[in-house]
Amino acid sequence: MPPTAAAKWKSLERDGAITLSALTAALAVHGVRAAAAKSLFSELDVDKDGEIDMDEWLAGFGRFEQVAAEA
Repeated sequence: MPPTAAAKWKSLERDGAITLSALTAALAVHGVRAAAAKSLFSELDVDKDGEIDMDEWLAGFGRFEQVAAEA
């Protein structure tokens, strides 16, 4: 995992997974609105269990960076 991805994961994770509120807060720092964060969360939560686990995060990290950069 790239160092920046690892750092972002560590800053977002809680009990090994990222919640919608954690993702929303992390994206808000970049000026991303809550609705866009919710949409990204839905996209990254592939198994629809209500949290983004490490595998989902690694697979979708590029989208996180893209959404943050577009804000």
